Amino acid sequence: MPDHAGAPWMRIDLRTMGGHLALEVTASGSGAVAEAFGAPETEDVEVADVTRGPSPDAPAS
Repeated sequence: MPDHAGAPWMRIDLRTMGGHLALEVTASGSGAVAEAFGAPETEDVEVADVTRGPSPDAPAS
């Protein structure tokens, strides 16, 4: 799971037939940040168990 520095977060499963969309929502000081990510379509995979890699938009360290 990503490091959220102790901020509350949750994942929302939006997968439907043929879809792979899930959301990760993290609380911030001024509201919330929602990030979309892909999850396998199969029902035996929980979105809470999906490991996310670095975002392609993230700046290199």
